[in-house]
Amino acid sequence: MFIDSLVVDRDSFLTKIPLNKESGEIMSYNKFFNKAKKTSVMMSVYINEFGDQAYYAEEDTVRGNKLYRLDWLGEKWGKRTKVEGIDSAFHQINYPFVLSDGITLFFSAKGANSVGGYDIFTTTFDSDSGKFYEPQNYGFPFNSTANDYFLAIDEYDNIGWLVSDRNQPEGKVCIYTFIPPTLRKSFEEDDLTEDELKKYANIQSIADTWKFGNRAEGLQKKANLLERQAAKSSDEYFSFVINDKLVYHRLDNFRSKANRQQFLMFNGQKALYRKKMEELDKMRLNYESLSKGQKAKVSTDIINKEQETEQLLNTITETEKRIRNSENKLINR
Repeated sequence: MFIDSLVVDRDSFLTKIPLNKESGEIMSYNKFFNKAKKTSVMMSVYINEFGDQAYYAEEDTVRGNKLYRLDWLGEKWGKRTKVEGIDSAFHQINYPFVLSDGITLFFSAKGANSVGGYDIFTTTFDSDSGKFYEPQNYGFPFNSTANDYFLAIDEYDNIGWLVSDRNQPEGKVCIYTFIPPTLRKSFEEDDLTEDELKKYANIQSIADTWKFGNRAEGLQKKANLLERQAAKSSDEYFSFVINDKLVYHRLDNFRSKANRQQFLMFNGQKALYRKKMEELDKMRLNYESLSKGQKAKVSTDIINKEQETEQLLNTITETEKRIRNSENKLINR
């Protein structure tokens, strides 16, 4: 079940995934290795939750990208070792991620078994042979005919993220937030038509997947995760007026969990409002340079956008008022 989605620039998606420290850390290749020269495509590094193992792909335009592992030796990283078991059938390997079990590996690549473009593959480590088993395509709906770059699962909160450029313009990707099923289930068991299968496989609408789980529960998991991360951040500082004598500056100032979550939602609403206003300003600036025919269409778009932003502003005002009233009631008990 896909509970949420967010469109971002392709070259910045690693910084937009709120992965728990308990599930490791992801960062760009250049940041990890302190490289100034950019690679032809963004490469990533995964570091496990203990900080003693790192997986990454090394760009090689001649022989093809290879996956490597580093081990922390107490004071520095040791020499790289090639990840065995992933053969030359996989091209342009990138974006590794290891589950908290330490043996289940996900990565993105192009290969003979690809549905199209980059696909997500998964494999597990065989301790007897010291190699990974032959990687398998992770299948629909995680793969598509577009490029599917990255998959991560936070087992601590039972929440996952899929990054894909399906249905996106050049340079953009969509981060789909999903709840991993306890068991991988075939859509065939639901007696779906071919058109329905295609729709689910392509994630044409995340709302169509809500029947496969409890979305409200999933969104609560996401809110809990974001709340913990905000509380852990020592740099998190803001000003939220409660009354004439009291202003909150930290998330833990709120007296109830519900209000903390409402405040995170409030911040998200404000960010969305700023984005919509920027889009509206651009539309207004471009309006005068358009032809008469184009102006008619854009004029309608501007009116619709203005109505959207006005509704959102009303929602923001109501959310702010609700938080403030609730906190004052708790204070005056």
